[in-house]
Amino acid sequence: MTDYTSQTWGHRREAETQLFCIVFLLQFLYNVVKRWWSTGPTQRRSDSNSVVHPTGHEKFCCGPSFIADLLCNNAINFTILDACPPITLIRLASSCRDADAVVKCYRRFRFDIDPLLASFFKDTGAFRNLQAKTGMLISGSTALQLFLRTTYPDSDLDLYVHRDHRLLVGQYLLDAGYTFMHNRNQAPDFLEAASEDFIDSVTGDYSRMYGVATVFTFQNAEFKTVQVILAVSSPLAVILLYHSTCVLNIVTYNMAFCLYPRATLGDRCSLVLRSDEVLDPSVMRKYVKRGFQFAISTRQEDVAFLPGQLRWLGDSHCWTIPLNASMINVVTEADSLTNSSWRLIDAPRVRIEFDTLTGPGFRDVYVVGDPTIRAIFTAFLLFSNALLENGISYDFDLEFRRFCNFWFLTQSFADLSLCSKSLC
Repeated sequence: MTDYTSQTWGHRREAETQLFCIVFLLQFLYNVVKRWWSTGPTQRRSDSNSVVHPTGHEKFCCGPSFIADLLCNNAINFTILDACPPITLIRLASSCRDADAVVKCYRRFRFDIDPLLASFFKDTGAFRNLQAKTGMLISGSTALQLFLRTTYPDSDLDLYVHRDHRLLVGQYLLDAGYTFMHNRNQAPDFLEAASEDFIDSVTGDYSRMYGVATVFTFQNAEFKTVQVILAVSSPLAVILLYHSTCVLNIVTYNMAFCLYPRATLGDRCSLVLRSDEVLDPSVMRKYVKRGFQFAISTRQEDVAFLPGQLRWLGDSHCWTIPLNASMINVVTEADSLTNSSWRLIDAPRVRIEFDTLTGPGFRDVYVVGDPTIRAIFTAFLLFSNALLENGISYDFDLEFRRFCNFWFLTQSFADLSLCSKSLC
């Protein structure tokens, strides 16, 4: 592991660049010949005698829809876009309306969580409705596969959910054909293991993670493994305290977030967030095999990790992808996820810094890394205590979220660009 130095996003293999040019040229020639052949001999002779309009502009023989025809072949377009990093997709989409339509079509096709979930569940729609109902998050290798547009055949499915939903999630997995695989500290029966008496039986790598109540492991007849990580307070807080930045990717029922896209997707660099501990060698080997290098420190000017800068989920430094949620049929309430903020601190040791806040009158747990938001929450808490003492109920979550949204909006004014500094 070495110190991280920012690299340009666009470094790709020479063979990929040549393939891009060759395929695009072939598509161009194919569309020219197709349009030329379809016009017929008489029309072609007519067009050859009237190449210039009275305005002085050239008249291309294929008419104004030529570019649209050039971009209409999805089989070729998707082959080209598969070789493009995310920043290229963003820049291409901003070039013109036709290119934007192609990228949106590609994004709907390639960035689809359902094919990844289909290897674990027959009814992916039912699972995603369970996500919407419980606020369950997908992270780990599955979320990384979605953003990298690849598959890791032997990867598990890691689910992060508040411990209050353990029975609902566990029963769903049992009904889906999974068997509960207890560890040495858990009862063999899931219902007994899920009782309060056994909520403190964390083993393995998760035992070093703050905020984990316990981990339930399930496996089906095809040896597919699902791990349910129960959070004491916030599932997002557990994910933010993972071993390194390459796994800081989150999939909800309707959105996907990559928190450090330039480092993770472009440079394939993962910053170790447990600099005071020895990273598990098996974890390092797994991600090195997947093409990642590990860094143990960063520099103040590094735009891939933005040390010391306030971040929030869905900001312009994240890569946020909306997912198809047409199958969701449960009523969902606004949650605290998109009001979450944090800072990456690089001294005296590299770590993600935030607080988890909740209290009387609040339903949700908030991940807060902004001192202003923290102070406002304290004021809300004092106000809620005063109202509750007088028997007055009030939706403090709604008001606090409104303030957070307004505050984050004001903070983003300095970063209003189509392609943010951390992506470009």
